[in-house]
Amino acid sequence: EYINRGRSIQAFEYLQKADAAYPNNVEYYDDFLYHYELINETAQRSNYSKKLAESNTIHDALTEYNYNVLMSLKPNAILITNGSDDTFPIFILQDVQKVRTDVTIINIDMLSEDIYISNKSKTVQLKKQKSTIKTVEYLIENNPTKDIYLGHTVNQQLLSKYQEKLYLTGLTYQYSQNHINNVKTAIDNYENHFKLEQLNRPISNQSINQINFNYTLPLLTFLEYYKLNSDTS
Repeated sequence: EYINRGRSIQAFEYLQKADAAYPNNVEYYDDFLYHYELINETAQRSNYSKKLAESNTIHDALTEYNYNVLMSLKPNAILITNGSDDTFPIFILQDVQKVRTDVTIINIDMLSEDIYISNKSKTVQLKKQKSTIKTVEYLIENNPTKDIYLGHTVNQQLLSKYQEKLYLTGLTYQYSQNHINNVKTAIDNYENHFKLEQLNRPISNQSINQINFNYTLPLLTFLEYYKLNSDTS
């Protein structure tokens, strides 16, 4: 019922009832994590990040991918994410492993809730618009002093609209009104900060392979750069 009602704050009581009936059900951990991020309960978010991590239901390759997303960002960056696979592993990395706790996550799905917008507006310029996409556009366009990044997993409508102002920095795009020398930055991130152990292993999980496909554009970009600079290594 909680899922059927769109994970809204008003539906949280149904999740609590389900948890009371089936305590410690791993399937509920991500829903609790979603809720506590929504209402900015950081202690409870950390609690369920730990539970989700200990459940071993997050594939190592997904954790590695999201680690590399974080390594693609400048300090104190704002990262716009899309759903679960590009958000919950980051919460685990931040809350449990204390990786890149300086990064602020803005999850597009959660922007439908007023309380989430209100909480995030304490960090960035953010106001609810006519649609979720318009709210994201407002965020992108009204924070000139912030380093704003979009994950490769976000809505293609957004990526298309801002394609002339998005610069590849690894597994993210940095939004910038001015040209930036992004390829060298992306290569440095890849060569010196990325973890690639899982990427080099065969994986049968189709959803993991699909998200790992996002490595393709950076790798092709790097290949062209190496060719132009006569770097055959």
